[in-house]
Amino acid sequence: MHGDAPVAVHQTDVVVVGFHSIAEERPCPALGKRAGDGHAGVAEVRRTMQYSRRDLASLLPLLLAAGASAEGAPQNAPPAQAAADSVEKLPVMKTQAFLFNELPVTANGQNRQRRMFTAKTHTGFKIESHQSDIAPGEVNHPPHQHLREEMMLIREGTMELTIGGKPYRLGPGDVGVIGSNEIHNAKNVGTTRAHYFIVNIGRDDV
Repeated sequence: MHGDAPVAVHQTDVVVVGFHSIAEERPCPALGKRAGDGHAGVAEVRRTMQYSRRDLASLLPLLLAAGASAEGAPQNAPPAQAAADSVEKLPVMKTQAFLFNELPVTANGQNRQRRMFTAKTHTGFKIESHQSDIAPGEVNHPPHQHLREEMMLIREGTMELTIGGKPYRLGPGDVGVIGSNEIHNAKNVGTTRAHYFIVNIGRDDV
């Protein structure tokens, strides 16, 4: 509050100052009262409090709106929680077969991908697997990174897997392991199409 007027620019200041002064049963310095005018100061504060009570119905929506704004984002789950919830909804892995000729194919230029499953183990551990088919001279994707670990198991052809700037030449039967948050991608450096399996292990939110 500023000056002797009981109405301040910020209405919340009126409520706070008035309540504090009455509880202390002493003059309110913010109203500019002298020590000898104690009763007048308390009376003035009480008038201020009466004003704030009278307008409480109109102030409450403003205060609640300000509080909601200060709390931050809407009542949506944060990314980590949303990811955790999605893992909870994943199916538990069961005994089954994924036949190559029955897998749906997704094409990306000359490359192809066959997704097998995204599930969780009986202990709640997330696991995903798909097959990739890369044309000679093509890369599987631009260099990227993620929290989960990843395994590349070569079935046919020759792939150069680059992890953190270091290349690994992999042929049939070879396995490349990509650690958490390692920048990586792979290129078919052979003369025929390369076929390999990818196994993603774990979540990206923890």
